Amino acid sequence: LRTRWAGAAASRWWEYTTGRMWRIVLWLTAAILAPAALLLGAANHSLPAEASLVAQLPPGCRLYSDAGLAGPVILLRPDVKVWIDGRADYYGRERTVLQHAYLERTAPELVPAGTTCVALDTSLGEIPLVAALDDSSQWRAAYQDQSYRLWVPSEG
Repeated sequence: LRTRWAGAAASRWWEYTTGRMWRIVLWLTAAILAPAALLLGAANHSLPAEASLVAQLPPGCRLYSDAGLAGPVILLRPDVKVWIDGRADYYGRERTVLQHAYLERTAPELVPAGTTCVALDTSLGEIPLVAALDDSSQWRAAYQDQSYRLWVPSEG
């Protein structure tokens, strides 16, 4: 029994280490996964979800937004200058605290001086700045989708 078992185990081990078995396994795996790879590969995953909003930004505007939205703007629109992005170590604590003050409406002004466009994620819940911009006569909503809203200065 011992010699018979050892011989069977050795032959199985030899079979598992040969290329013949793995060629079959790999072909079967490829045949099973190929339709899923084609379906997922056909979708456009190269654009961030904010791309439609970023396309609506006026050329060369000075954007005030939250740090999460600034990243795609930097990537897709290098002509637009952002007030803050996710690099807290670069901007420092004071600017990060001021960012939250603007969003919570505890800052002395509505938006930072020099701002020519404001974009915010309205799907994050109640942001006091959103209501303040909607009520302001100095700003008008220029674009809105399911998640984002863009404000530009009112004419006159």
